[in-house]
Amino acid sequence: MKFHIIGNNESLSEILNSYDITLDELKKENKHIRMWNYLIPGTKLKIPVITETMNEDINEIEPFIEDYYPKIKLEEQYYEINEEKKEEENIVEEIEDEDDSEYDEDYDPRMEKITTILAIVAAVIIGLIVISLVGKTMGLFRLGGDAEPEQTEVVEETKQVEMIDVTGLSRAVAEKKLKDLGLLTKINYVESSAYDAETVISSDIEAGMMVDEGMKITLTVSMGNEGVAVPDITGKTLEDAENELIKAGFEVNKTESSSSTVEANRVISQNPEAGSKAPKGSAVTITVSTGAEDSKVRVPELLGMSEMDAMALLVELGLELGSVSQVNHDDYEADQVCY
Repeated sequence: MKFHIIGNNESLSEILNSYDITLDELKKENKHIRMWNYLIPGTKLKIPVITETMNEDINEIEPFIEDYYPKIKLEEQYYEINEEKKEEENIVEEIEDEDDSEYDEDYDPRMEKITTILAIVAAVIIGLIVISLVGKTMGLFRLGGDAEPEQTEVVEETKQVEMIDVTGLSRAVAEKKLKDLGLLTKINYVESSAYDAETVISSDIEAGMMVDEGMKITLTVSMGNEGVAVPDITGKTLEDAENELIKAGFEVNKTESSSSTVEANRVISQNPEAGSKAPKGSAVTITVSTGAEDSKVRVPELLGMSEMDAMALLVELGLELGSVSQVNHDDYEADQVCY
């Protein structure tokens, strides 16, 4: 068995031809070499079969082996380490490629974009809800400074009644019947020879018609052949108004009503109106002011009541219903007033 030291720029084919051997034979004797495509100059090769001529050549080269040997050992170690490192890197790359391929199969950029948008929208909505609840609790959200809360108008259906026939009735009887139906009256006197004084000649609403409760019906009443002019007592004190009407030959009927424009004990209105004629001895109805009405009403206790019951009570007391909001409360059931 002989050895051959690889020279500079010496190829594998040149070595095989020089010793007349095959690559398999050379590999069999040199199992320590892993990279046959790249031979390092100075590497020591075992040659399986050699001739005398080759022996001479090798003997001439052998003195140089010691010079190359340290380098050969270092380069063999370097390439052994390098090959092991490359094998490890290849394994890691294969694992990463497998992970990437699995990730690429499941990855959908469109779905990821949609999911991100939905998450942002959900976060914004939740944030707005929290801010709104906190703001309402602390009374932060009041637009327009001290503006009053929006009022919820409660519309009540007006009751209707059927108009009755009052023609030929006395004024007093006609007014009572209409009052029982919830209707108001206004008297318009006219001279008439066909009807006795204080008899209803006609009304501005025909019998049988449906009218809203509280409507004012104008009655045309006979004052006979001669009438007396009704004096104007509007704005006068009750005592002065009564004295003036009695002096003119009229009786006085008095009603009272609150007024924010007419001071107490003064006449707000009269029926029949001033300047019209009425039979002497007939009654003139005057409405006297009781002064401004106290607008303050005590708010009832509503906690624990249902929404419908609370609304009904407020309307009954003449109070306007404000805004209604719904919140969660541990101490009250659903649909109950909690504050």
